[in-house]
Order: sequence, then C-alpha cells, then structure tokens
Amino acid sequence: MDVRKTLRALARRFFGATSGAARPLQWLVDWVRGDGGTDSGIAMDGERAMRYAPVWYGVNKIAGHIAQMPLVLNEDLDDGRRRRRAKEHPAYPLVKRRPNALMSASVFKEVIQYHALMWGNGRAAIERNYRMDPVSLIPLLPDRTKTVLVNGEKWHVTRVTYEDGTSEDRKFRDRDVLHIAGLGFDGLTGYSLWEFAANSFGLGLGSEKAANRHFKHDAMPGLLLEAPAGMFRDESDAAAFLAAFRKAHEGLDNKSKVGLLREGIKANAIGASAGDSQWIEQRRFQRQDAALWLMLETILGDDASVSYNGLEQKMLAYLVNCLNRWLVKWEEECGEKLLREREKRLDTHYFKFVTGALLRSDTATTMSTGALAITSRILNPNEVRAWFELDPYEGGDEYINPNTTANAGRSGGKQDDEDGDPPDDPPDDNPSAQARSLIVNRLKELIAVEAKRVRAAAKKSANFVAWVDEFYGETRFLATLSRIVGSMGGETWHAIEHANASKQQILEAAGRSTPAELAANIEHATADWPARAEALADEILSLETAP
Repeated sequence: MDVRKTLRALARRFFGATSGAARPLQWLVDWVRGDGGTDSGIAMDGERAMRYAPVWYGVNKIAGHIAQMPLVLNEDLDDGRRRRRAKEHPAYPLVKRRPNALMSASVFKEVIQYHALMWGNGRAAIERNYRMDPVSLIPLLPDRTKTVLVNGEKWHVTRVTYEDGTSEDRKFRDRDVLHIAGLGFDGLTGYSLWEFAANSFGLGLGSEKAANRHFKHDAMPGLLLEAPAGMFRDESDAAAFLAAFRKAHEGLDNKSKVGLLREGIKANAIGASAGDSQWIEQRRFQRQDAALWLMLETILGDDASVSYNGLEQKMLAYLVNCLNRWLVKWEEECGEKLLREREKRLDTHYFKFVTGALLRSDTATTMSTGALAITSRILNPNEVRAWFELDPYEGGDEYINPNTTANAGRSGGKQDDEDGDPPDDPPDDNPSAQARSLIVNRLKELIAVEAKRVRAAAKKSANFVAWVDEFYGETRFLATLSRIVGSMGGETWHAIEHANASKQQILEAAGRSTPAELAANIEHATADWPARAEALADEILSLETAP
C-alpha cells in the first residue's frame, strides 16, 4: 500500500479521532462495562486524569516548557572546535519551525510530550522523500498504537482509517517512527502514567466529587439561630425574621456591623469539624502525590514545597531533576531517526535544546553576568546583546576585556579620521590611563564595601576576631576579590596579598583596643583603604606590560 496514502490517513485520523462500534475507544468500553477501574470507584483514562487540576498543571508545565525551548540541529566544524546551525539540513525546519502542514514545532513537541507523559509513549511517523530524507512528522495517537518486537526487530502498529471508511492495522519499522518513551520495563515502551497512578488520581477526583456533593446537598450553615420554644409557630413569621436578619447582616456592606438579638434568641456559630480539617489536609497530600508521579519538586497549592534563593536556582533545579531526562530522550531520538547515516557515523551533527530561555534570570543579574562574561572573554559584546534581542554593532564580535584593552570602543580599537589618518588623541585620552582609571575605580568601590562591612562588624559582632577569620576566608570576600581581579587580568595572589594585609591591619587594631574603643579604632584603621586601590591596580597592569 502507498506510504504517502497511509500517512495522509494517519494525519486525518489524528486530527479527527472518533469512536465507532467496530473499534470503540477505551473510555466507551469503560462506560459500557460500568467498571470504575480504581479503588475509589472513579473510572480512569488519559483524558479523565487531565481533569484533575494537579495533573493538568504538572503535564502542562512539563510539556509546555519543552515546547517553548527551541530544538536546533548543530554541525561541528574544525574537529569540534566550532559549531554552526545546520539550517540547510532537511531535518532542521522540521524540529525548529513546522514538522507538518497542520502543526508548528512548539505544538508538535507539546503534543508528543503529553503522549509520552500520560501514555508513556509519544510517537510520530516519519515521512521521507526519495533520498530518504525526512520531510514530515505525523503524530500517532497513543491509544491506537502499540510497539512490538518481531524476530528481534522493533515495530510500531497503529490503527489507520482511510477515506472510504475502511480500517486496518498499519505497521512501521522503528527507524521510521520518532519514539519518545518514558520509564519502561523492557526498554521498548514506557509505562502509562494514568494506568499506574489510577488510584492516586482517582482519589483526587473522588475527593472533588465528594466535596461537590457536600456543597450541593449537605452543606452546613455558618450560623444557626436558636429561638425559644413556641416563639415562631407560624412559618411565615419565621421566614420574615430570617429575611430581615440576612438583610441586616449578610454581605460586604454589613461586615462588622453590630447586631441585636431579642426575646431570648441565641446565635450559635458552626465551625469546621475535625473531619473537615482532615479533608483539607488530604487534598494537600493529593497534590504532593501528583507532583511525585510527575517528578516535580513543587506544585501549586502545596505550601510545603522546596524553597530556593532565587527564580534562576529554582528553574535550574527543575531542569536538572525533571526536564533533563526528557530533553536527552528527544535529542538522542532525533539524532538517531532524522540524521543521515554518514552524519551519524562521523558524528558531525547533533540536536540540542536551547535552555537559555528557561534559565533567564532578572535583568540586573543577566546584565552583571554578561559583563563578567565579556571581561573574562568568554562571550563577546554582540553575543551578550543577543540575550536582550538587541542588534549587533560593528566590532562587537571581538573577544576583548574592556577594562584592560587599550581604547576598546565600538569598533574594538582606534578609528581613523575621514581622511584615513589616525586621530590625534588629547593628552588626557591616553589608552593606558583610561584602562588604569577603570580598574582603580572598580577596586575603590570593592574596597569601600570591604571597609564598610568590617566597621559594621566591629560595632555589632560579639566575637569580632572570629568574624574577621570567616570574612577573609576562601568562600567570602577573598573569593569575590579573586574573581574581580581575575576579570581585570590579575592573578589570585594579588587578591590574597590584599586580603592578608587588610586582615593583619584589622587584627592589630583590635588587639590594642578595649571593647569600648574597638569600633572607633577599626574605623580609623580602615579610613585610608580606598587609596590602596592605586597600588593594586598598578600591580595588575604590570602583568599586561611585562616582557
């Protein structure tokens, strides 16, 4: 049978799935049987599990983040020393822009990842041209597809319905199916999450159903009024009294209004029972269960989640502990199924997710990181400008340290006048003086902060000497100073010498001070510290000019 005809039928089947008497869907079978399928009595399938809010949130979060991260094809150049985007490769637009006529790349990745999460297997048939290059990726419905091993070869079998209404089981070799599998027993297929977690998800849905019935039929009022016996023998009098009471005390406008009960009427407040409190606690534990099934450390509505110092650290933990296992599966499967044999044999091409969008921090931190990357010559200015979606500028592709490079301007060096001659710099525009000024100013700022912290500790710290030892340790001020001095072209010993001199001066001042004199003596000892930036800058620059 024509492969193209089969793939067109698959596309129609995927985008217009229906259930019939000849081959009913699983939800119809469960409904007819009346079998709940879980200990809670709640029927469970992939669609019904998604109606449980924690599952909907977790699946959307994982599939959505994988969808939003670009998956690109790279080519190694110069034996791996450089790389570039392989935009001319036929697989590049399939994973980057549009895998088929009806889906964008983000929608395709989200759908396949959803199948892989809930059914354990996300599959897409690969349509190839006469050169065997991939030209289209058609998703296969997970509830109509199974994977089998025949004579040691892996096959995927799916039910296909054609335009004339006929159906058949269509077989695909594994090399023609992009298969993203979850955790499995045999390495061929993944376990279905909704089947394994049916009891957990069913318990959550059952609790929701019980809560809905409680509020619909068995809800308890927050306040009961107790009238003396025989007071309201006429039903209309009782109704009129309640209507007047509600009008006077219900609603936001009547909040905190003083009320009056007469004729021996008593007000009895109805609070939450112990059973209600346990019910609320159980709902929280059910959210935690859903997070565990989906490998999430935290989920909305669970206040006992792990805390992190910042959003970037939280996203990094999420990437490492949850997403990375799926990213590697995608990258390996695309590399195995969408590349040519020669490219795989020589290992010249590889697929890679761009995770930078997910790990983007706040603007101030991003700018600080970019500035450090430029001064360390890890990135050039144009690469950092691309983080902020800014246009590159001429000369911005140079890997230079603007703190130590002479006259590092927009072009990365001196620019000629209109007549082609080098410009005449004014006497105070000496490149070396400019570099020295930048380094001195940066060091003065850092040393001023150092002095400020030492003075504050002298006023507040109960054991000042112990604080000094910790502050000048390898993980505190010394680490910061070493990093900044290194970005300026200096060496670690520059930072060590400065820290040792500061520490010795502080301890000498503290040794000759009484507790009452300590703060004043430390302030006097650190008063001239910013001036030390001049000598430290000269030592750093001496490395640049050393023969």
